Amino acid sequence: MVQKIAAFVIEALMALGFAAFAYTAVVSHPNLGNVTGCALCAAAFFLCLFRHPFVQLVSRLWKSSGGRVLTVSVCVLAAAAAVISAVIVIQIFRYADRLPEKPATVIVLGCGMKDGSPSQMMVQRCRAAYDYLTANPEVKCIVSGGKGSDEPVSEAEMMFDILTEKGISPDRIIIEDRSVSTYTNLVYSLELMEKHGLPHEAVIATSEYHQLRTSMLAEKVGIKAWSKSARTSRLYLPSCVIREVYGVIYTFFGGK
Repeated sequence: MVQKIAAFVIEALMALGFAAFAYTAVVSHPNLGNVTGCALCAAAFFLCLFRHPFVQLVSRLWKSSGGRVLTVSVCVLAAAAAVISAVIVIQIFRYADRLPEKPATVIVLGCGMKDGSPSQMMVQRCRAAYDYLTANPEVKCIVSGGKGSDEPVSEAEMMFDILTEKGISPDRIIIEDRSVSTYTNLVYSLELMEKHGLPHEAVIATSEYHQLRTSMLAEKVGIKAWSKSARTSRLYLPSCVIREVYGVIYTFFGGK
């Protein structure tokens, strides 16, 4: 009875997890994060639902040397993937908020708009930047993000408008509107820092799940990065974190 109840609880949780990941894929767009989440939840659901046939299959495989090698190999790979992912996730949240002892230039990283208006994620990133700029009135800010094919203006211009409407003086904000990725955000922002005589040190205002990879890329281009994070909706955060695990691995092996 206890096993049946536990199995039912796991199946229900996996079904809810699948529905949540699928919802984010439909509302925003499919990506590695929500697709992987759907796949993992579906796999766990069916393994639990058909646990007896699965155990029988493993038992049959174990009777042959080739089956044992296959079973052990799959288990080792799954365990390694789980450990690596867990370490990366822990590091992602460790890097979420790391402020310097002395005030530093703010770089706000852009993100997509929705129907020509700032997305909630963009608004949250600007709010994080606003909080830091308000607490440090001598600090300059670089808003970084180019114009997508479906966007009426560049992300940098949109963020400039958000921050000035909140009361940040326009002469404290530098617009970087050429970038198309996190890497180019940082490359072009560094060029502007050098042009305006700013130290190569910055507080990055972006989403919490994005700070670790941003810091890795900032180190590559020559920026000492700190972090002031925007908070992501709990519904979308799991998808974003899973997707970022792939991104961190890609960046670790030299990707930009």
